[in-house]
Amino acid sequence: MHVGLFVERLKFAVVDIETTGRSNKVTEVAVVTVDDGKITGQWSTLVNPREFIPRNITLLTGITQEMVAVAPVFGEIASDFLDMISDRIFVAHSVAFDYGILKYQLASEGISFNTQRICTVRLSRSIFPNLSSYSLSKICQKLGIEITGRHRALGDAMATAKLLILLLQNDVNGHLETALNRQKRESTLPPALDKNHFLNLPTDTGVYRFLDSKGKVLYVGKAKNIRQRVESHFRDYEPGKSALKDVTTNIEYTRTGSELLAFLVEAHDIKFFFPEYNKAAKFASNAYGLLCYEDRNGLNRIGIAKKSGWLQLKGSFSNPLQARAYLKYLTEQHDLCPALCGLDSSSECLSGNCKCVCSGNLETEVYNKKVKSALAADWQLSGRFLFKLQGRNFKEQAFVLLEDGIYKGYGFVDKDFVFTKNSNVKPYLIPQRNYTEICRILIQHLYAENTGIEVIELKECKKQKPESLNAFGHSF
Repeated sequence: MHVGLFVERLKFAVVDIETTGRSNKVTEVAVVTVDDGKITGQWSTLVNPREFIPRNITLLTGITQEMVAVAPVFGEIASDFLDMISDRIFVAHSVAFDYGILKYQLASEGISFNTQRICTVRLSRSIFPNLSSYSLSKICQKLGIEITGRHRALGDAMATAKLLILLLQNDVNGHLETALNRQKRESTLPPALDKNHFLNLPTDTGVYRFLDSKGKVLYVGKAKNIRQRVESHFRDYEPGKSALKDVTTNIEYTRTGSELLAFLVEAHDIKFFFPEYNKAAKFASNAYGLLCYEDRNGLNRIGIAKKSGWLQLKGSFSNPLQARAYLKYLTEQHDLCPALCGLDSSSECLSGNCKCVCSGNLETEVYNKKVKSALAADWQLSGRFLFKLQGRNFKEQAFVLLEDGIYKGYGFVDKDFVFTKNSNVKPYLIPQRNYTEICRILIQHLYAENTGIEVIELKECKKQKPESLNAFGHSF
């Protein structure tokens, strides 16, 4: 079967690369050209990645450190590569991976790269639906295409070129033309992700989750515009995250309406699902603490400091804002001086109501004992605090409930619902697990200024046994 007239006018450059693995530095690149449904040329070269090739990658590809040691670096082969693909449609099996890495490497050489591209995985799903697998080896085996030199750039590029030719010959419904006329976003999507999953994503504020074929949560993120943020994950190549594209088959989302609630839901889901690709967010740095020191007048002061080997710090916080919010609570609960705790810009407290040495109400020795007692104490925030937030639409409003220093969950109510000190919000509550990081976020907002979030202190409930001594996110 001869290819159609539309295809006859097109020229393709089928590309495949081999990399170092996790860091995805190119070790080999190959291009096979296809014109009028026929293979017309080929080009390949090893590339010196200027870094170590892991043993498992060498076992997979056969490319050794010795082989690339004498090969040119990427900048030296960039012009030859661009000449091979000039005025051609970029084709690859899982094109987002190869295209993203090459675009990233070209950018590091100061070369801007943007061209039309086609994914043979997505095209195969349209032209040969219902196959059990669309991996290159499985689909080639199914269609009778021999692969010579599997996991080497030229061998895989040649097999992909033969697959492309078969796809062109069987494209009776014009899937290629449709794909080329679509917005470029589809070519950036993960090959196993149904485009309708992406198109059905809302443009609202909320949380999104990438899932694999077994429903396992791979990554959790938050966004003001869910669809736009999801698209940026796949459009913009990020070193170390390209593998996420290959295994994502579905996307779930939760609309929250407000950024604070999105922040809380994201933090909860990361702790609950422990996603593989959220490594940076799974482990809080806890890099800050409270420093108690004596000034030249013999007064005990409290400050916020970054942890180091020689400083004796109290508490454990991810950032200075969390530490400051907790310190503000500390001063209020124990009548400490804001100035001596670094919360007042003046060197001495100017408030006549301050029960400290600044106003002459306390002796230095007595105040110092108060500071030490406060730092040595364990507290549990008593009372019920409700954070009033924007809803998911104009017909509703949202809330978050913090009870005795423990995060209870969130919910949505009608826009006409009036929150008072006696409001019963339990029927609308979506219970959530209490995690240290979430309490930190809420305590920070509870005492921070100019957040624009209304906090209502509900009628104080009966004191409960603390779920954790770390309910504030501090540890003494």
